Amino acid sequence: MCYATVYAKNNDLRHGRPLTKKVTRSAKVWTVHFVDTRRSVRGGGWDVDVDIKTGTVTRFKSYKEVER
Repeated sequence: MCYATVYAKNNDLRHGRPLTKKVTRSAKVWTVHFVDTRRSVRGGGWDVDVDIKTGTVTRFKSYKEVER
């Protein structure tokens, strides 16, 4: 989570409220999701893969809000 937060700060990404955080682990990476779960907003957020051995971000994906 710390590496993803530092990545967000360095790249001017939202990472505080109202985004919720979720972390999953696979064999080689931690995947950190930042998703907006408010009822008034549909989707929106981003996630990164952080390499377990080096702590570097290996993948970034952004999700655009779906307008009603």
